[in-house]
Formats: sequence, structure tokens, C-alpha cells
Amino acid sequence: MKLKIILCLTLVMSSGMLCGQLPTGSPPPTTENSSSGPSLCSPDVLNLLRKDLQKGTPEQKEHALETIMELGAVRLLPEVMEAIEDPTPLPRHGDTGWGFVGHEAASAMWKIAQILDGVDLKERGYRAYSFYDDSGDGGEKLKATGWLAEVRCNREKWWRDRSKNK
Repeated sequence: MKLKIILCLTLVMSSGMLCGQLPTGSPPPTTENSSSGPSLCSPDVLNLLRKDLQKGTPEQKEHALETIMELGAVRLLPEVMEAIEDPTPLPRHGDTGWGFVGHEAASAMWKIAQILDGVDLKERGYRAYSFYDDSGDGGEKLKATGWLAEVRCNREKWWRDRSKNK
């Protein structure tokens, strides 16, 4: 699967297509229309990333989120927001700080949001939009406290508000 994504990315990059911001006037992505409208990224790449993020192994989910962050794949934001509530532990590569899928998904949202609106996470609020200060509690413990759902809800509200103001 990783090889397929790399091959698709190579083709996308060589063709000059990128997964950056949506063109002005494009509808905001939703789960229903996230692959409709003018696409700045190959549908094959988006579908592979979506599949890995939703149903992949922890390694595949980690790779999908890293790729989404690198590409700024705005059309996958509905899936990234959904993944914020995923407490699945991620493989440890030293001290990455991620720990679980939801933590990395919130970090992906932070990076893409900053690209879209220029607001830094510190200005936005660490507690409301990230797991920056989670004390290493892990996904299951944070899910039990409701923090995963709170961050997802805040991100979804940010997206709705941003979409209204365009």
C-alpha cells in the first residue's frame, strides 16, 4: 500500500498537480463531496489516503496522516477531523510526541488550518484544538475524559465558521 501511495505521489508531483488549498469559490469539503469539484490531487491518492486513515493498521494511519500534512490535502479534512477521536496507539519512533492517531490527526488539522487562515495554534488555544499538554495520557484515557470529542467538535466548528465567512 505504501508503495502505491509513493507511486501515485510521484505521478502527481511530476504532473504538476498539488494537494494545496481549494481554488477560490470551491465548496468546502464534506464527507459527501470531499472528492467532487475541481481536484488539486489525484483521486487515486486521495482514495488511498482516505482508506488507510479510516481502516488501516496503525502504521498505515500514521503514514496517511503524515502524507496529508505534507500535501496539505484539504479535501481530506472531514476524515482527519473524524480521526481526532481515534485512540489507536501509533508505533513509537523514539519520542515522536504523537502517541495515538487522534493526536497526530489534531496536529495535521493544526498545520492545515494554519495554512488556510494563518492563525497559530498558540493564538487559537492549545487545550481547545490539540493534545499539546496531554501529559502523555494516551488516546483511551483522553477519550474517556471527553477531550477527543471536544477537540473534534472545536475543529468542526472552526471549519463551519470558516466556510460561512468565505
